[in-house]
Amino acid sequence: MAQKKEFRITTPRGSVFTSADANGSVTAKIEWAPGFAQRKAESFSKAQRLYMAWTHGNESNRAAGRK
Repeated sequence: MAQKKEFRITTPRGSVFTSADANGSVTAKIEWAPGFAQRKAESFSKAQRLYMAWTHGNESNRAAGRK
C-alpha cells in the first residue's frame, strides 16, 4: 500500500495542508497564522480611513468650487 503524504505550504499568513480520511478522501485546509486576522483588519481600517479622508477632502474642494 502506498504511503499517505501530507502536503503543507507555509507562508507568513499561515499554512495550507492536506489531510486524508479513512475512505481516502483528501481535504485541503487553511490554518491562519496567529495574529494575521488582526493585522489584516488593522490594515483595512487604515486604508478605509485614508480613503474617507481623501474623498471627504475632495467633496469639500468641489463644494468650494476648487478642483
